[in-house]
Amino acid sequence: MARVTIVLPVYNGSKYLSAAIRSVLSQTYGDWELIIVNDCSTDQTLEIIEEYSKRDKRIKIINNHENLKLPKSLNVGFAEASGVYFTWTSDDNLYHERAIEMLVHYLDQNEQCGLVYCDMNYIDDSGNIFYTSQNMSHNLFLNNCVGACFMYRRNVASTVGMYNPQKFLVEDYDYWLRISFQYRVDRIPMILYSYRHH
Repeated sequence: MARVTIVLPVYNGSKYLSAAIRSVLSQTYGDWELIIVNDCSTDQTLEIIEEYSKRDKRIKIINNHENLKLPKSLNVGFAEASGVYFTWTSDDNLYHERAIEMLVHYLDQNEQCGLVYCDMNYIDDSGNIFYTSQNMSHNLFLNNCVGACFMYRRNVASTVGMYNPQKFLVEDYDYWLRISFQYRVDRIPMILYSYRHH
């Protein structure tokens, strides 16, 4: 049983998937499980994730029987989660090596916080930085400032419920807002993630 559950939903993500998985493997914090939800990919995704799961027993694979899209795939993944802290990432993005460590430490030290997030770089398909979220407004009611590097508690997920399949493409923003109505949302002003535009 791991302390942190990371869900990685993927559909035809073979181009950047290995780098995304390696960014999890390189974390300074090691008490995690990575649940990869393969949403009926037709490229080399399955071969890639099977190879990594053979190398590291913390990596688990779920193969959807039909293409469920992101919100439902997240729900499938978190239904199998054992962690007390939850997060998810994408097949084309990258954790910086201390990301999970810093998020866990913050939640450990701030019991009233339900969701914590940190800053991130925006990178192009070659990995070049062209923007940072440090320059944006951090008012959750004005924009989705939580971004893609975050962590929340299992009991928060139990209270708030599942990701809404009707909110495809804004399922994350909808979820953060639902959390914010009942829990404190905090920010760590450190860049700990790279979000890829391609």
